[in-house]
Amino acid sequence: MTWLFENPVPTVLIGVLSLAILIGGWLKTGWRSLIVAMVAVIALTVGLVVLERYVVTDREQVDL
Repeated sequence: MTWLFENPVPTVLIGVLSLAILIGGWLKTGWRSLIVAMVAVIALTVGLVVLERYVVTDREQVDL
């Protein structure tokens, strides 16, 4: 699970793709629950990126 803490790119990529899918679904259906899901995906993505910045793995300690 160190891939989550080594690099923020996979987290951001998954978040952006999920958000794009939810936006497409919302534009097609207009369901308000998809807006709630969009907010949750944004919050989760930001939270994981912030967590990634604070966690220092063994590999990052060696690079310092």
